[in-house]
Amino acid sequence: MLLANSAQMMAILLRQDGQWIDVGEFRRDAIIEAIAQVRRSNPDREWFLYNKDGRGIALEDCPTHEDDFICLGTDSSGFPAVYIL
Repeated sequence: MLLANSAQMMAILLRQDGQWIDVGEFRRDAIIEAIAQVRRSNPDREWFLYNKDGRGIALEDCPTHEDDFICLGTDSSGFPAVYIL
């Protein structure tokens, strides 16, 4: 049985101090609020959204993003190829 898109889970990975931190899994229909909570929990940095290849992604595109995870990092230019997932 296939799950409806809104019921599928999506993970948030946080790039912090050179390491990937698995923040947790959230329902796709709640991922925007989950990202906002992560950003509020880490207010000392500006967090940018990326796909698995280090390319930027818009917040509003996250619930329908093709991957099952979103990356948050502090570098506005993505992350280096050596860190691509």
